[in-house]
Amino acid sequence: MEPPAPDVLDPRPFRRRVQDLMSRPVRSCGPDIPVAEAARQMAALGISSMVVVGPDGQPVGIVTERDLVVKVLAVGGSPAQPVSRVMTRPVITCRTTDFHATALLTMLRHGVKHLPVLDEAGRLVGMVTLGDLSRQRDLGAAALADAIERARDVQALVRARERADDILRTLVRDRAAPDEVLAVATEFNDRLTRRVVALAEGALGPPPAAYAFLVMGSAGRGEQYVRSDQDNALVWADPPPGREEEAERYFALLGERAVTLLEKCGFAPCPGGVMASRPDWRRPMSAWLEEVARWATAPTGERIRAATIFFDFRAVAGDRRLGQELRRRAVALARASGLLLHHLAADDLQHRVPIGPFGILLLRGPRRGLLDLKTDAGVHLVDGLRVLALRRGSLATGTLQRLRDLLAEQEIDPVLGESLESAFETLMRLRIRRALLPETCPSPPPLSGHTRLRPEELSPREARELREALAAISKLQDHLGLVFHAG
Repeated sequence: MEPPAPDVLDPRPFRRRVQDLMSRPVRSCGPDIPVAEAARQMAALGISSMVVVGPDGQPVGIVTERDLVVKVLAVGGSPAQPVSRVMTRPVITCRTTDFHATALLTMLRHGVKHLPVLDEAGRLVGMVTLGDLSRQRDLGAAALADAIERARDVQALVRARERADDILRTLVRDRAAPDEVLAVATEFNDRLTRRVVALAEGALGPPPAAYAFLVMGSAGRGEQYVRSDQDNALVWADPPPGREEEAERYFALLGERAVTLLEKCGFAPCPGGVMASRPDWRRPMSAWLEEVARWATAPTGERIRAATIFFDFRAVAGDRRLGQELRRRAVALARASGLLLHHLAADDLQHRVPIGPFGILLLRGPRRGLLDLKTDAGVHLVDGLRVLALRRGSLATGTLQRLRDLLAEQEIDPVLGESLESAFETLMRLRIRRALLPETCPSPPPLSGHTRLRPEELSPREARELREALAAISKLQDHLGLVFHAG
């Protein structure tokens, strides 16, 4: 079944989470109970499925009404046989934090109508069905995500991405929280990137080694809300001796094709050349680790710039386990290098947040009263939390997740942590609105300048929140200087 694609998509399915819809407690049984007993329990409880769990409580299968009809009644099967013989496996699951639209797309992709729900620890905590989602009128909204995954050419991806932009604008008009807007944008961007890489791979044939396509910068942090320039890379498993050149040729073509397709989808080439089409940003695993080791032992010039971009990477296509392995090992190298961390901190502290005593904004001289929400504030929040997270060995890439990891490690004072979270929300809210709804701003900015504003244009409340955000980030910079004896 393929849902219709209405002209205007309801954005709510990309905001609502499975945990708010799922049924609980989950009805389950062991693999050895007779089919007749499973059917009796389902009838008594008025449910259409039961999760089959093993001795450790983990799902090993699912038995549905359809399984009982097709695999037992229709073929004259014995009602005494164990459910393990008729259950559907492997179990297709979703997470409590998945969007409704994501759960529906999973059902469509696998042709199932029931999804056991797991929490972040992998425990079985609920069940969501196709009927649950259809009653929420979510079928049409998932069509967009499905359209991205089914796209056969770049033109289809461009059309889907334009409709995704409409959903983001609707969310902003509805005053959705910044983290909701970022989550939806990340969902669409990740799916589009995966499809682009799949199209590029399809044109080249099977890869000679497992690989992962990495996104970095704001995309890697899950904080990209407009189609900014590309920051991406490739890593592949070290090939057997004698096949190194074959792998390099293949992944050079893959990187070039993916970058070209992303450009056609509206993601401009990176002015600094941080793209998988460039040799410096595509390497086998061993070469990436050697490069990170060079950054760690001699962190100067371009290596510092490369490190600030690289350590925000996230694997979104290919074998993402390879990307996770690279992150684990690269973070371990960075954590062990006090020299690299010191230089990353010192690099950020070359420029201070432009706020003085009593909340006075320091925008004199060439600034001419302009504040850049990205370079004057946001970058320092991102950089500071990144280097502190690396010091603690955190594998997180998102700014807020890094902050939460640091709070859990008692690396940051809880009061400062709360202020920094508010600062992130304030800066993102201002940036997102100016980018996606420029017509609502006092002086509508061009897209290229949506991060710059004149503070006097803000409402009194926004101006106060902005000063508080800058003050919090300034305190973060103070903390950074004390920890790393820099600045």
